[in-house]
Amino acid sequence: MPGVELHARNAAAMWESIASACGEVIARTRDVSVTVPSPYHSLRAILLRWPQDPEAVARTVTGLVLARDVPRRTVEDAFGVLPMEAYGFVARDPMAVMVRDPGPVPGERPEGVEVVRVTDPDQLAVTERVIVDGFPQTHLQPWVPGRSLPPRVLGLPGWTVWLARRDGQPAGGGYVYDDTAVGGAYWIATLPEHRGKGVARALVRTMLENMPDRPMTLTSTAAGEPLYRSLGFGEVSRSWWWNPA
Repeated sequence: MPGVELHARNAAAMWESIASACGEVIARTRDVSVTVPSPYHSLRAILLRWPQDPEAVARTVTGLVLARDVPRRTVEDAFGVLPMEAYGFVARDPMAVMVRDPGPVPGERPEGVEVVRVTDPDQLAVTERVIVDGFPQTHLQPWVPGRSLPPRVLGLPGWTVWLARRDGQPAGGGYVYDDTAVGGAYWIATLPEHRGKGVARALVRTMLENMPDRPMTLTSTAAGEPLYRSLGFGEVSRSWWWNPA
């Protein structure tokens, strides 16, 4: 499952990059990455490859995840193989892991939507609020600047944050993490009043056009899948996200 492994390793590297600046990398083995990216992010354990012994990996992950006294914990299994329910975890509805090979982006750019690269803390704060309110990230509401997207990300290698404006107003946002093998797109969100106007399409199109020689990967909600498929993404697996009961 090379596409799934590329996706998992990109996600792990992205969270580790935040943790290196704002939190802690707890463990990094051949099988799993465990981080506390910042005081405001969930402790996150990510399965990096198809395990030879899923039971043993699940047991190890449980020990690492439950050893820390943190408000929220997530185990991300893009391969769908860890028996986490045996250790008292419950799963959210699985989401599609999607990958797109390099190539021309189909369709036309939506009119009336401008997408700009975020380059300063003020722009970042605007984009962060759009993502927190648009996705929404309920655990980060009411919004406080810097909790979801710490200003340090603007100086971290591999990061590109994008802000979409519609008719001059902030309308959508998201970011890409480039680990030199693949680009991972994260938290692509549109504010409710701007949905159905091509904002997400313009965002993803811009992301793809700025990485023409790299595959792109993302995890999609059911609502986002039709858009991503229309832009050339295909499903390679279903990702299970587990939380302690």
